[in-house]
Amino acid sequence: LIDSLYRVWEVFDNFKDTWDAAKSSIIPKENNIFLNPEETIAKTTMNFFNEIYILKEQDKDHIWLYLLNNLVGIHLLLLKKKMDLIITNPPWLTYKDADLRLQENMKKITGQLNIKPGAKNITNIEEAVVFLFKIPDLYLIKNGKGRVAFVMPRSLLVSSQNEKARRFDHFYNIELFEFNDLIFNIECCCFFANYNKVKPKLDDVFKKYPIKCQYFDSETLELLEDSLLEPYVYFQTNRKAMYSVKKLIRSEKKLKLLPFTLSDYYNEFIQGADLLPKSLLYCEVLNSIEHGKISIIEPWISPQAKGIWKKKHFRKVRVESENIFKATLSRELYPFYIIPYSIFLPLDANLRYRMSKIGPFSRKHWNIIKEIYFNETKKDLFEVGINYRNKICTNRIVRETQRKQYKVVFPNAKKLASAVIHDQEGKIFIDSTLYYYGTENEDEAYYLCGMLNIPTLSKSVKMISDTRHHHKRPLYFNIPKFVSSKEQLRISELSKVSSKIVENYINNHERIKESELNEYIKDNINQIQDLGINILKSKEGEEVIREYLYK
Repeated sequence: LIDSLYRVWEVFDNFKDTWDAAKSSIIPKENNIFLNPEETIAKTTMNFFNEIYILKEQDKDHIWLYLLNNLVGIHLLLLKKKMDLIITNPPWLTYKDADLRLQENMKKITGQLNIKPGAKNITNIEEAVVFLFKIPDLYLIKNGKGRVAFVMPRSLLVSSQNEKARRFDHFYNIELFEFNDLIFNIECCCFFANYNKVKPKLDDVFKKYPIKCQYFDSETLELLEDSLLEPYVYFQTNRKAMYSVKKLIRSEKKLKLLPFTLSDYYNEFIQGADLLPKSLLYCEVLNSIEHGKISIIEPWISPQAKGIWKKKHFRKVRVESENIFKATLSRELYPFYIIPYSIFLPLDANLRYRMSKIGPFSRKHWNIIKEIYFNETKKDLFEVGINYRNKICTNRIVRETQRKQYKVVFPNAKKLASAVIHDQEGKIFIDSTLYYYGTENEDEAYYLCGMLNIPTLSKSVKMISDTRHHHKRPLYFNIPKFVSSKEQLRISELSKVSSKIVENYINNHERIKESELNEYIKDNINQIQDLGINILKSKEGEEVIREYLYK
């Protein structure tokens, strides 16, 4: 009906003739409810198009029928007759910015296309990637001759949420364009490929790499250089699973990386607790009174705080000193040493979340900040802010890993560095900006710390990381289990000495200069590097890391 109206819309000078002409061109069908006078919807349909026609006559709007034709008519046409070539710049909306209905569709379609990211990355699903796979599936010829040209966010090539998408199932003869600077306010790339709707096989992905990439000047579009891109490694979660394709890097850079093989500690390091919002929990202790039993605190406000959490919600509050603990933040992590912050937590003497067992001042303060959090978020401060996913407590008591005497930490983002926290009382807690491993073995802790401070390891991690975050990528390399070997013990000793040097430097300098600090430990770092490199290279690298073998 829309198609018929579209053909005669500008022919007649009145709606009746337009409507009759459109109806007469349609092959009669008994079940055409839009034209059958006996159907209630027929009159409504005619009135709807009559209103659009009146708008056209009044010169108020000429586009509605054309929009309807594009939305409905072209769509139906393309479902019958497929395209040879699709060129498009799809929407770049992400899941977290979409409305609920679109979010559900994005999850559903990525699941159907087998490109849905893991739970931690669901909120990073990109609509452009959905379009890349779904549009040719709907509208492109399926004989292998159909071709696409898409303008895409560069995250398609590098971000962890697109590890399944980078298999590029059904695409072949792939070519890429990249640019030396921003064209839009988000980094972009151009994707060209043929498309064939053939069921992908496990090893098909190896035939697609390396991919030819042309590198252009973003202003002049002058070709600067050609390169080849390939994943630094593939992952497989179980024996039958299709491969996950890690970040694409230049082939020549891949040769400079350390060998890939998962560390024996890959599943031992875990991410710390959220401990949010910081402005309600992290604090500055202004004074202690009543023989140290009571502390006077004010909020510590992070420079990265946003919105309501930039505000100081309390001032000079009294709490029982036993509820002031220490907690980490990666911003005070240095090679071999970390400075913890003060934090208020509603835990009793047995490190259990039990309100009846904490003092009256702490209980009052907790109820106040808990209410502030609920009023702003409609969520519980302990369950969501502090203990989300049970990262600090299990069954409301601080988990054993957080109470270990020695905790080795490294950051989830920025430059790789590592330190050991010596925590005899089990009251220094690790936050989510760090990954950590708890042990009672001091030598093991400092061995790991030394390995994670090796400069060559840091360079490899930087090359394979997403834009800012590297998460557990330092453990994609061969850091074997501590067995008290001569080399491991020597690394441990050098790390202990380095830790003391850094601690003394920080305690005696109001302003910390990283370049100056590094000079103090340079000789030790060089010795650790020499020993550690031999360990990191002692095992042959793997093209596919079969993650299930390490569980």
